[in-house]
Amino acid sequence: MSVRGIAVGVLTLLAPALVTAGPLPISWSIRSPTNTVAMPDGVSGGFSFPNTVFEPGGWDGDVVVTPVTSYSLAKASAPDRVSDLPYQFAVELRDDASGETALLTFGGELSGTLWRTGNDLDNRFTGPTSRVTELGGQTYQIELTGFTAPTGYGDAAAGEITARVSVLSPSETPVVETPEPGTLALGCVAAGMGGAAIVRRVGRRGRVEPGAPAQAAIR
Repeated sequence: MSVRGIAVGVLTLLAPALVTAGPLPISWSIRSPTNTVAMPDGVSGGFSFPNTVFEPGGWDGDVVVTPVTSYSLAKASAPDRVSDLPYQFAVELRDDASGETALLTFGGELSGTLWRTGNDLDNRFTGPTSRVTELGGQTYQIELTGFTAPTGYGDAAAGEITARVSVLSPSETPVVETPEPGTLALGCVAAGMGGAAIVRRVGRRGRVEPGAPAQAAIR
């Protein structure tokens, strides 16, 4: 049998498997590119949302979009207290095939108590909890899914904020946002944040209430 004949035979055998497998997963990566701090007045500590390196994702899935660390010198018997403390963090999403990136921002407020070895916190996401952007010809959606409070002082006891990253089909695609500049400087004052999605503490784990609309296009 000729080489061409062998090749045709191999492709014939593989064709059903390729059709069954469907399209290959779209490769993307995500990171928190900034290091923001939320420090209330009159207390010994505060919170930080550290920067991270790009981590690969998959087709769809929940990922950590930022760690949450707390630091306080207070004792448990006399903890620091915060009320509606605003914070903000950025998420940078990269389409690995094209190398294109988008920087999307989210924010929230923290209320409760913290001390050196623990805390008792409620988190409330403010503003949009779902953002959409187009990269490399693909439409991506990032939707916040949860908040886990830190359990003590520093990185070793960090909590996290998670989100679900989805690659939308054309029929699912809403209005697409214009990516923000990659050099965005973040403050800790969450100004102009409209409607909110409430996160109630369930043990140390929170959940996002449904109903927050996707962000409209930014022009």
